Amino acid sequence: NVTAVAKTQRLTEAGGAITTLGGRCQWRGTLSQYVASNHAQTCPHRMVQCTLAGCKERLVFSELEGHKAVCPHRLTKCPACKVSLKFNALTSHAADSCPERTFSCNYCSVKLKKKNLGLIK
Repeated sequence: NVTAVAKTQRLTEAGGAITTLGGRCQWRGTLSQYVASNHAQTCPHRMVQCTLAGCKERLVFSELEGHKAVCPHRLTKCPACKVSLKFNALTSHAADSCPERTFSCNYCSVKLKKKNLGLIK
């Protein structure tokens, strides 16, 4: 059954040869060649989900690496404290929990780091 072979690709059969329909894939051949080549799992034009934890983005496999370079769920390091965290958490980390975050004292305007607050008496 052609449909059971590849749920991610639509195929058409004409005279014993099959062709993929839609998308960018231009694969052509017989059904036995399609199955033998494992094309449904190796086609660079197949749809996949981003592999980064928490990301639900679906995209064409050939675009996956480019997406991962800009995905908001990619891991990055805080430039101040060097802790590893998701890119989409960096802004709130810098504003709220980074121990290297600096701010001015409300009373004397001295610049302090969050990690040094416990040292002040």
